[in-house]
Amino acid sequence: MLISGGSGGCKSSIARTIAVQALSQGAQVLILDAKQHSHTWARGFPNVAYADTLPEIGNALVAVGQEVRRRNAAVKEIMMANLDNPEFDESQIDVGPRIVVIFEEMNATFEALTKLTRNLFRNSNTYTAIDGFSDLTFMGRAAKMHAVAIAQLAEAKATGGSAIRENFNTRILVNYTKNAWNMLAWDCGYPLASPEQKGRGYVCRAGKARETQFLYITEQEARAYVKRALAAGNTREVSA
Repeated sequence: MLISGGSGGCKSSIARTIAVQALSQGAQVLILDAKQHSHTWARGFPNVAYADTLPEIGNALVAVGQEVRRRNAAVKEIMMANLDNPEFDESQIDVGPRIVVIFEEMNATFEALTKLTRNLFRNSNTYTAIDGFSDLTFMGRAAKMHAVAIAQLAEAKATGGSAIRENFNTRILVNYTKNAWNMLAWDCGYPLASPEQKGRGYVCRAGKARETQFLYITEQEARAYVKRALAAGNTREVSA
């Protein structure tokens, strides 16, 4: 999922509602936040990992990409072992809890990660943060790993390239420009004006744009909701 829009467009609020629902249903959430305070409400929960410095974000993306590859290899092994089993149900394969990666401030963060990668690994075959993000977007869905990317202007260089950007089959536009629409929602028809009402935008998916009122919950409400889910045993702790 890609959330794009200008400053003050409620992008982080939309991501917060997604994170709360994922956490309450037993998923783990990884938050990459160079701004360091976009999701303060989520800090300290056992099923949330928070990376807020460039080295931490880079290391987290490397780990995410490696986990994507590990899970896909595990799925292959399970499927190969059950080729002749008529009762085998592929949907029941369990390679770990669902993981949702919320990537805030992609415009500034991805540019800095790219520069860091070039400086540290020039002429090297080292698996980098850029590789990890690419694997997450290309191969993560089957492994129950998902990206929610947030950018003011989701141009190709802010998302790792145009090929990676194409993997976001759900695009949310809030407080956007005509240029942003033409870049992200070209398949949904002629540009539609950005809704003036706060908390409204367009969800673009499968060639259709739907004007949507997004759910808003405060940080305090979000924290209380996840606490109740924890108390009910509906969550799983982030593993090492």
